Amino acid sequence: MAKVQVEEVNKALQVEFQAGVNYVTFTCQMTKYLSFLQRRFVQEGGKIVVRRVDSLNQLGEYDAIVNCSGMDASSLVGDDQMSPIRGQVIKVEAPWQFSTVLAGGSYVIVNEESTVLGGTAQIGDYGQDVRSSDSEKILRNCTKLVPSLKNTKVIAHMASLRPGRTRVRLETEIKEIAGRRLPVIHNYGHGGSGVTLSYGCALSTLQLVKEALKINLKSKM
Repeated sequence: MAKVQVEEVNKALQVEFQAGVNYVTFTCQMTKYLSFLQRRFVQEGGKIVVRRVDSLNQLGEYDAIVNCSGMDASSLVGDDQMSPIRGQVIKVEAPWQFSTVLAGGSYVIVNEESTVLGGTAQIGDYGQDVRSSDSEKILRNCTKLVPSLKNTKVIAHMASLRPGRTRVRLETEIKEIAGRRLPVIHNYGHGGSGVTLSYGCALSTLQLVKEALKINLKSKM
């Protein structure tokens, strides 16, 4: 970033950044991306079963279990390292906005039909209600970053919990389930970086599943 741009950000957010970076990349609109992945999964012969799972013991008929339970890992597998990170964002209508901006915990992320303004990262907060105080802070900080957003139309206010953990859990655990020794591949605890880490963690999870099934196959021979 040019020096004058850094100075503008510092003035807007009352911070003292020494430098900034502009670069070309892409953002991922997960509502569309997940729908796309689900369609691909079904097209390739995958089956989706909607059911409630309160214990891994309910899954003893499978050869391997992939645990992507997020915050529910605390109850499903007794993980006491899980802690919620409350996030609140605002979706606005800003078709003129083409650049994504991140600075000092505030961000303006451009999607296809909307722009997302954020955000909050309140550790240990289980509240999923939308709070006007957070909305006001988000709008104040984001319009300082991008003044043209000041009178933009608000589409929605949203709040949810990110699955926080001391570190991401990505590993294989062999557990006794319904009288069988089964591999459980854990992949959760990504905090606020779920989108960023999703592709790499998916590849690592796939490799762990392949290794686990190979071991299981050998043990049955």
